[in-house]
Amino acid sequence: MSQKILIIISFICPIIAVFIFVSDHFGWVDYHNFDRLLCIFFFGLAFFIGKKWMTPMMGKEKDKDTI
Repeated sequence: MSQKILIIISFICPIIAVFIFVSDHFGWVDYHNFDRLLCIFFFGLAFFIGKKWMTPMMGKEKDKDTI
């Protein structure tokens, strides 16, 4: 169950980051120069969650190949 939550969050975070960038670019929302920090935060969060989620999966694939 927790792995499914990590997968969902890792896909949603980049979407949020792109939405923040686009909304600031077109002037829909003014983030007062925090838009880049927010984008970096959400992309970084997605990267680290994805890395945490993929590391056990990659280990399982290696074990299957060696047998």
